[in-house]
Amino acid sequence: MVHAMSDFSGKVFLITGATSGLGATAAVQLAAKGAKVAITGRRLEQGQAVVDRIEAAGGEGLFVKADVTVQADVDAMVAQTLGRWRRLDGAVNNAGVTGGVFIPVAEFSDDDWQSVIDTNLTGVFMSMRAQIPAMLASGGGSIVNISSAYG
Repeated sequence: MVHAMSDFSGKVFLITGATSGLGATAAVQLAAKGAKVAITGRRLEQGQAVVDRIEAAGGEGLFVKADVTVQADVDAMVAQTLGRWRRLDGAVNNAGVTGGVFIPVAEFSDDDWQSVIDTNLTGVFMSMRAQIPAMLASGGGSIVNISSAYG
């Protein structure tokens, strides 16, 4: 009988933008399947609440306050994950912004556009650049990059 892998015991995942929504749900689900999960986001209180949910699901969690548009934060999120669990097996790059919600492109401000590019593209690139060496040192891994409807 062939079935999807459902046991992530001993595996370590890092999820960006996980203080709410899809990122938080993914973190709790991975933890319920045995994973250790580091989550990031810009909101401390919400991040700690997700760690509480991870632990309630039977997993181990770590919150790292981080903004994926800041290289030092990106480096810190990987370093703190490795510092806690000594490996990285997977990442979900979920942090993203939409600029103004449902604003037609012709009405986007330059600042809104730059924010979307900085977070949704450059932030994902910087995250992968930091995650890949850590995964290779752990024997390999998988990265899932999540895009919004704008993607």
